[in-house]
Amino acid sequence: MTVAEVAVDKTADKTFSYLVPDHLKAMAGTRVRVPFRTTERTGTVVAVQERASARPLRPLLAVLAEEGISEAQVDLASFLVDHYLNHMPQAISALLPPPLAAVRGHWRLLITSQAADLEARRLTAKAPRRGDLLGRMAVGEQPRPGESHLARTLAAAGLVAWEVGGSDQSQKAQSTPAAGHRLTAAQERAVQRLAGGGQSLLLGVTGSGKTEVYLEAMAQRLALGQSACLLVPEIALTPQLVARVRERFGDMVAVWHSRLSSAERSRAHQTIASGQARVVVGARSAVFVPMSDLGLVILDECHETSFQQEESPRYHAQDVARFRLQASDGRLLLGSATPDVVDFHRALAGDLDLLTLDQRFGPPLPQIEMVDLRRFGRTPLSLPLLEALRATLARGEQAILFLNRRGFHPLVLCRDCGFALRCPHCQVAMVIHLPDRDAVCHACGYVQRPPSRCPQCQGDHLQPLGLGTQRLEAMVAEALPAARIVRLDQDSARQRGAYEAIHQAVLSHRADILIGTQMVAKGFDFPDVSLVGVVLADQALHFPDYRAAERTFQLVAQAAGRSGRRQQGQVIVQSFDPSHYALQAAAGHDYRGFASQELAFRQEAVYPPFTRLLLVGVSAEDEALARSGAQKAADLLRQDPELTVLGPSPALRSKVRDRWRMQVLVKHQDRTRLLEAGRQVQELSWPAALRLGLAIDPLSIL
Repeated sequence: MTVAEVAVDKTADKTFSYLVPDHLKAMAGTRVRVPFRTTERTGTVVAVQERASARPLRPLLAVLAEEGISEAQVDLASFLVDHYLNHMPQAISALLPPPLAAVRGHWRLLITSQAADLEARRLTAKAPRRGDLLGRMAVGEQPRPGESHLARTLAAAGLVAWEVGGSDQSQKAQSTPAAGHRLTAAQERAVQRLAGGGQSLLLGVTGSGKTEVYLEAMAQRLALGQSACLLVPEIALTPQLVARVRERFGDMVAVWHSRLSSAERSRAHQTIASGQARVVVGARSAVFVPMSDLGLVILDECHETSFQQEESPRYHAQDVARFRLQASDGRLLLGSATPDVVDFHRALAGDLDLLTLDQRFGPPLPQIEMVDLRRFGRTPLSLPLLEALRATLARGEQAILFLNRRGFHPLVLCRDCGFALRCPHCQVAMVIHLPDRDAVCHACGYVQRPPSRCPQCQGDHLQPLGLGTQRLEAMVAEALPAARIVRLDQDSARQRGAYEAIHQAVLSHRADILIGTQMVAKGFDFPDVSLVGVVLADQALHFPDYRAAERTFQLVAQAAGRSGRRQQGQVIVQSFDPSHYALQAAAGHDYRGFASQELAFRQEAVYPPFTRLLLVGVSAEDEALARSGAQKAADLLRQDPELTVLGPSPALRSKVRDRWRMQVLVKHQDRTRLLEAGRQVQELSWPAALRLGLAIDPLSIL
């Protein structure tokens, strides 16, 4: 008999066997409708075999006309299962094409995005709303509701036009590719070494021209008839980078990320699958799009943890790209000024081809001044930083202030008994947010009005404390009332198009100071920013995570890199522990020195790259059940004397969304051994009330 293994949609952990009737033709990747328990569901065929069955099988009900996935994508789903301990239904879900959506029309530029940006700056002085809209359209946004009349005005000026069909995903900066810039000798050497298959790490200081290397490498792949994919860690970076890529490659560029509308995703998928778009720029999930003849995948800012998905299906974009490129003998290119020390160690060992760009375009790297906050009354706006802000604004230049904590006050504390206001559903402190001064849980989103009296001692000294980006914005506005301030964090960027609008406000100099979380430290290129202030550099330095020092170094170094792209820059780093080796290395722009010391610490403590990790997470609404489940996993793992088993212990956030969370950390040099151990844990009998999560090579153990 012919038997199909089907990954049924919205099921948890396994595939199901169905008989293929003679009148139906099914193959791997086909979408089907199947009987499932007492109802019917859709699913994806992952294998078809001729074999006997020990039990009667229910037949497939229908082969669906909707688009499925290719056999190569089924192989990719199997890789996600084997390499990351995922289950097949979740792996398939990451690969399914978006549903077809009706697309009626869109506005498109009639000039290049660069020319549109210049015209937007000119318009801003006399027609701010038109200038703002044109600036946003220059980076790929469509007019918002209520802006149609502004778009028609721009159309009357010959700047934009309405086009039937497509979507704003199809908006084109120009119809034909443009020539690239002349490369430096170092850039030329790097590009030459990117020919053929293999893996490379491009270590280039901020502002050294890594993007131009990317573009030239992509152009070479296109000339060979191949396609290329450029991945970025933040959706916020996509518009800025897309403008440059479209300027170079014109109509053949598509964008892919989670903030696209259903119509945009549908249109993008069609242009990619048809081969019309041979260049894709996007966030992590773009690594799955069905590009044919994939010859090059680039991870820009490859050190960022956002390239790893922590929810099911778990994966790291670097591993997925490497698997996909094996079939075409393509090139994987990792680029960063501060690469993960694991990747740097691999490059030193010869597993990655190490390419370097040591010289910055324009002015040299900025001088970094360390400010010891213990000497300045613990104020977030120290005197050196405040004076530097005033001098920067007096010169007509711009500044960025970086604080990796959103909200107004991150803590509400009783001064009488020490009670801290926590979310009733999570073991997490509530954060005060404007405009309503509500207390918000950043783990589950729960919102409440802060109590007027302490719930524990009934005292009236319940006080909000600490600093978030909203409070920093208010303090800067009070100290510098004439300054035009914008803020970029998860709160300010919730609305569609907010990233682009904030970026355009800074780029067109309609803002003097940009205040933000780690979003502002990732790859933005603002030519008029001459000052960067890192308000609290050691904020995460002492977290119980083996990567805490590395993350701090990367954030400070990347934030500092935003300064001085056009003129000599200045960076002020405020800290309570300015002598820490991570901050000292960042202040000296010394990546290699930091990596050397960090690798020595990792080797002594036996953490990656000197071991591999498996993180076993167990959660349940009943705390005792979570603890007993974690202990059960640890007991099984300790039966293998070659595994180093740490825990069980509570997760840093020990309770989230009414579920208590425990974890067990396992070390071994052989990843295969850890995968085997993980599968043994999966095969244990687990109660329905308990959830099990397995993360291989986790980037965070908090």
